[in-house]
Amino acid sequence: MATDRRTLNLFDWQPPVVAHKAEKVRAASFRAKLAKAVSTTLKECGRTRANVASEMSAMLDAEISEHVLNAAASESREDHLLNPERLWALCTVTGDFRPVAVLLDRSDNVLIDKRWLGAVREAIATAEKERLDVVIKAARREWRGA
Repeated sequence: MATDRRTLNLFDWQPPVVAHKAEKVRAASFRAKLAKAVSTTLKECGRTRANVASEMSAMLDAEISEHVLNAAASESREDHLLNPERLWALCTVTGDFRPVAVLLDRSDNVLIDKRWLGAVREAIATAEKERLDVVIKAARREWRGA
């Protein structure tokens, strides 16, 4: 029996990733959490660490070794954090921005894909419009003496 490839299967549908979260990343300290995020990213990207290091090196035009990634992914080597440029390259090469999300975890901010920024702006504008509608209605009642 042939399957219908034109109809969306609602049971297989996955919502798009809008905000990157550090959900699989739990550790005792901030540095250990960042190391675990790097480790999880490397494990789940489907590439070898040597391949990731090579792509990062090409992207940054600087030598990044597999050893550097191993040290950054080790919770026991808390003194070997990736600098911001290398962290950006790791996330870009793997397509996984959880390590950056860990940096934001202590704040009230989240990391979202740029393509969703318009939706966020629309939601903010809608909330502001609703607030202003209440103010306008109150002013209109006051003005008309109702």
